[in-house]
Amino acid sequence: MKQKLLAFLLVLLPTMSLAGVSFDDETNTLRISGPTDIVQVIQANKHLKEQDVKYVEMWGPGGYKEKGLQLGTSLSKEEGLTVVIPKDKKCISACAFAAMGAGHIRIDGELMLHRPFIVAAPTVVTLEDVLAHMGKGYLMTAYYLEDRGYPRSVMRNIMEYTSPCKFMVYTDKEIKNTGDLVLWHLDDSRCAMMNNRITR
Repeated sequence: MKQKLLAFLLVLLPTMSLAGVSFDDETNTLRISGPTDIVQVIQANKHLKEQDVKYVEMWGPGGYKEKGLQLGTSLSKEEGLTVVIPKDKKCISACAFAAMGAGHIRIDGELMLHRPFIVAAPTVVTLEDVLAHMGKGYLMTAYYLEDRGYPRSVMRNIMEYTSPCKFMVYTDKEIKNTGDLVLWHLDDSRCAMMNNRITR
């Protein structure tokens, strides 16, 4: 049993170091960086419960959408909280959905959204099961955004204009009302890199 626990911890340690969750007592700022995963959510929730968090600085490359929605739901329960995307930082995908849980967001860097996707589908399931799984993910994201007060046009634009490599990008904005999340630009600069990987 001890060996299994040790093996589990050794597997988890690299992820824990990537999570990048810390709290600054002087400024009451929670900093969340790195991949959005279960470790990040657990660490952030611990600080939200134990500290008087006024600001959350967030940036990261994305991660697990479900964990982003969980973290965003936790942020939505905190009154008077401001999420800040720092200058020259990017809050991508799951990070962006998590940030959108807050009632007040200041985007000094970039908040980048794209359509949820799965990296690979198992070969032992039917196409119908894969499509049902994808549909469930789209619905979960749409409900999350609607529960936070965002207009349906946000999810409609995500579905219509984005892909795993095309992002809706919001910059230099302060969102105090979910209706303020307008005027984005499309960034498809990652598509060439992705296509190069596929064609090799």
